[in-house]
Amino acid sequence: MYTIDREVVQRHMEDMRQEVEQFRMEQKALKRKRKERKNVPFWMIFFSFFN
Repeated sequence: MYTIDREVVQRHMEDMRQEVEQFRMEQKALKRKRKERKNVPFWMIFFSFFN
């Protein structure tokens, strides 16, 4: 039988938590961008294509 070092497990859990947090932040940013895109008037989109 082998013993799992608690510190290693703790570090792994922390890494996972940070990854999840990062993922959530990215999702929020995406949602915010989508909202902003919806609020952009048509003429701004039109101008951006011609520049």
